[in-house]
Amino acid sequence: WNRITGLSQLHLPGVDITAFALDSTGRVWECDYNNARVLNDASTPEDMPDDSWFPFYRTAGCSQVLVDAGDRVWFVGELFVDILDFNATPFDKSDDQWVTLSKADGLPKNLWAGAIDPAGNAWFSGDYLTVTNLNGTLNKADDQWQRYHPQTLPDFTYYAPPTIDAANRVWIGLYKSYPINETTYLVLDFNATPFDPSDDHWSALNTSWTGAAFRNISDISPAPDGTMWFTAAPIDVYEPAARGVHRLDHQGTLDDPSDDTWVSYSVPGAGNSPYVNAAAITSDGAVFLGATSLSELDIKAALYELDLNATPANQTDDTWITYRREGFATFNIQMEALGPDGSLWLLNHDQEPPDNTQYWRLHVFVPGTQSGPEDEQFATLDLSRSPQSIWNVSAMEVDSLGRVWMTARSQDGLTSYLFGLDPHGTPTTFGDDTWMRFELADGLNLQYIFDVSTDAFGRVWLTGYPYASGPVVQMLDLHGTFGDKTDDAWVSYPFPLSSQSAKIFLEPAGNLWLSDSNGGLYALDLHGTLQDSSDDTWVTPTGPEGQVFTKSGLMAVDKNGRIWIRYPQNFYRSQEDPYPGLLVLDANGTLADTSDDRWVKFTLSDGLQTGSVSSVSFGPNYFWISDGPYLLRVYDRGTLFDKSDDVWEGYSNRTGILFNGGRLLNTPDRLWWMSGRGFSLFSPNSQVLGSVFDGGQPLVQVEVRTDQGQQTLTDNRGVYSLSLSPGTYTLSAIVPGRTFSPSQQTITVAGQDIVLDPFYAGPVPRAPWALLFYFAGDNNLDTSYVPIFNQLEAAAANTGVRVLVFWDRAGQGDGAYYWVQPDSDLTQLAAYVEGENRWSQPEPDMGDPQTLVGFVSWAKQAFPAENVALVLSDHGSGLAGGMVDETGGPSLMSLSEMESALSAITNQGAEKLDVLYMDACLMGMLEDAYQFRSFARYYVASQYIQWAYSQPYAAYVSQVTAASTPAQVAQSFANAYAEVDPLNPYTMSVGDLEALNPLVVHTNLFAQALWEHMPEAAPAITAARQAVQRYDMDGDGQISAADSYVDLYHLAELVQANTQLLEIKTAAQNVMDAVNQYILLNLHSRSLEGAHNLSHSHGV
Repeated sequence: WNRITGLSQLHLPGVDITAFALDSTGRVWECDYNNARVLNDASTPEDMPDDSWFPFYRTAGCSQVLVDAGDRVWFVGELFVDILDFNATPFDKSDDQWVTLSKADGLPKNLWAGAIDPAGNAWFSGDYLTVTNLNGTLNKADDQWQRYHPQTLPDFTYYAPPTIDAANRVWIGLYKSYPINETTYLVLDFNATPFDPSDDHWSALNTSWTGAAFRNISDISPAPDGTMWFTAAPIDVYEPAARGVHRLDHQGTLDDPSDDTWVSYSVPGAGNSPYVNAAAITSDGAVFLGATSLSELDIKAALYELDLNATPANQTDDTWITYRREGFATFNIQMEALGPDGSLWLLNHDQEPPDNTQYWRLHVFVPGTQSGPEDEQFATLDLSRSPQSIWNVSAMEVDSLGRVWMTARSQDGLTSYLFGLDPHGTPTTFGDDTWMRFELADGLNLQYIFDVSTDAFGRVWLTGYPYASGPVVQMLDLHGTFGDKTDDAWVSYPFPLSSQSAKIFLEPAGNLWLSDSNGGLYALDLHGTLQDSSDDTWVTPTGPEGQVFTKSGLMAVDKNGRIWIRYPQNFYRSQEDPYPGLLVLDANGTLADTSDDRWVKFTLSDGLQTGSVSSVSFGPNYFWISDGPYLLRVYDRGTLFDKSDDVWEGYSNRTGILFNGGRLLNTPDRLWWMSGRGFSLFSPNSQVLGSVFDGGQPLVQVEVRTDQGQQTLTDNRGVYSLSLSPGTYTLSAIVPGRTFSPSQQTITVAGQDIVLDPFYAGPVPRAPWALLFYFAGDNNLDTSYVPIFNQLEAAAANTGVRVLVFWDRAGQGDGAYYWVQPDSDLTQLAAYVEGENRWSQPEPDMGDPQTLVGFVSWAKQAFPAENVALVLSDHGSGLAGGMVDETGGPSLMSLSEMESALSAITNQGAEKLDVLYMDACLMGMLEDAYQFRSFARYYVASQYIQWAYSQPYAAYVSQVTAASTPAQVAQSFANAYAEVDPLNPYTMSVGDLEALNPLVVHTNLFAQALWEHMPEAAPAITAARQAVQRYDMDGDGQISAADSYVDLYHLAELVQANTQLLEIKTAAQNVMDAVNQYILLNLHSRSLEGAHNLSHSHGV
């Protein structure tokens, strides 16, 4: 047997797993009520130390897990079904796809459970039955749904989980308290057409027709021989039929129950037979049953195996095998205490039939190593049946010597006792223990005892009511002789107030603190004279603003004597603090003198999540808080009353810790929390704390990484916290382009918490050039960017240039920023380290202008440079814009959106780009350049089709030097492209955007002149339109009269040659001159002789 404890290092009694399933590779997928996990057991299910759990936080109310033939995982909840396609990488969330089904899609109301048939149809039961088929995708648009509800049946509350038999029929048990002679289960034969109910056949059947009278069917399981096995949830827990399993042989005639054969099997067990929760039948016909005893005394669950020995009708030769993990199990925990050796002592009681007597039990648990439970030790002692005959335990404590103290009353409730147990260093072996019992004759003067506590000297302190007076505190001093009462000393300290005393806490200095049942607080200053009560002083403390403590609670006194108090809502008078929280008092050893008191309070504004604090516990330089469903660890760094340097760490269901509140106990390396159901052991990792500064200012959101892959970010104070298991680690602060002092810090973690020296950032070096490439490859150009990226890597060793890329590929979860690394291998990409030279991005929409703004802003801040060139690479279409994204969108960045993005990037043109290169088709237009004129110095673009060459990209990088001017870089881009294939049709140009405005003015004047002389100019315009150089703007692969993108210079040249009007000739010449002024470099193939590298969409 192996108890799987990898669930967030939780130990006994485990977590509330509600369901699990195995995928095709044997991985275990499980869910609790709020979360889901997958277990990687490293192919060694018997060896748990190498296991790892991977959490998902998508599910809500999960009660069932299904895995379909495509290894998609279905988490069935109360209202929704969450489906996960992990794309064959269960431990990598970056490519996960999720979809949620709801009642709006077709799920039944009061969703109960589901099943998936061999054809991939998913059946769900609830107030009715539904079926869906995803058609192989997580796109709900193509899902099919069908609803089933037999009109011949009365209304019912729920269907039980559907079951698919070997004939592909759906079996559904009805889950309702029907009269025993009504329908109890249904069978649907949908004739392989689940979405066509016209040929369906329903069989409505009843278990009582053949004598197997049971109802509220909870599970139906098919066997290989065609029989069906039924389990039932009881209406009455003592209903005999509900405590077994029932086998139906329907002989293949579902509508004829006359030949059905039912056999009911009772699971063996003492007294009432166990209640069967679930059944499973193996491929060879072995029946396994999960069952729980009905006795509250013996709450052990077991696994049963039934072998029918091939004679199902004859139970005399049946073979039963019972599998049970013997050992520690207990519920209804009333009290707990930790021994100095780390052992955990628990007390509980349970009612035992037939007279429901409360029997008390003492349990001790000694945890094993943190790697697994194999060396755990546990033992249970039935106190009520032991020779000591202990009943009605009211309090328990373990002293500094490992002795267990319990206060109890006799079974009739009339007499109180104090019991002491010395385990002699063997807590799980009760046979060698020494017991002591103290009563009235020994000096115990309390008729009712409320609490017990012990001090560092082994003295025992009690609170309660004596036989004839008001409440007192009584102390027992054994004088170091456990087992010898002759030298014992008893001292009573009258409690002068009328309120009942409930809990007692001892300061290290010897003062007592009491918290009564009404939430009041009291303190007793003994003045160091334990035997002399004449100088004792009782103090009633008040809060930091003079509040009287009512409905509050004293929770703990720490080793420094500080008092920890929970306070209720509106305890403070100030309106800004209306929520409950936690108060800490340091009285500095002077209880009666409040002038030197120090107080600190912790509220929601500090880090509490709900303010419903129920317990605290203490570590070396931190403390634990139980705050509603949250477990919090606070590092006070030794300065409890200065909250400015505190670090809060939270655990909850969202972080994989199934914490629902409870009482806390902890040792240096383990934390226990108690609830009524049981207890849990959590072994938190060590915490490594540090900070990152730039000069005197904290650096926020800086990544701190270990050499083993753990990473975190600094908070708004520059502080980081890493949770590390034992081992040696080297830590580094990561900011691209920055250096730190020290560059690394190496530590050895051995269960302790560590505070490191700060990392101090050096100055940010500025490179001569930063080349920013925006690869919008989430479309049919996806594969083109692989060789392009390799070419960038081949030239990335250029010391004068930093090459930054935002690359989004086709599909989900592959977008990332890159700091391109040198690599001469053109067959594969270099290795990139997440957080160091690769930064994954949530699935981006490359057609969204904010995506472009985010990339360029990040690159300019992380990699500052004297000069910046931005290359936008993807599909382009001139007037319509460019940058197509088919997954994140679908979208296309329009010209106006490009303008707004560039405006934001350049601070409205105050910080212009040095070069803007549109590596996209048809973007060499006057209209395009006009949009970008205020945001860049030089504009590189093509009038024509831009071919997806990879070769020029190496030259784009390698030809840039530290001394390169922006004009030289722009021209090197154009030349590198033109040199790839001079015989293939191409155009490429460099435009000086500072010379664009005169061109715009002269183009407008040219159009005005044509308009004003239209009758005379018409023949020239017609001739020009017929001969002008056009470009394929509609993407049909041909240049025709339908293509309205024309060369502006050529158009003006042709009009001038075909008119005699001086005004038009002059205007045309001015346009040509302005084009020549704007175009610094005009490159084109011989086949495009009319190209002057500036297009215009003509409207004449």
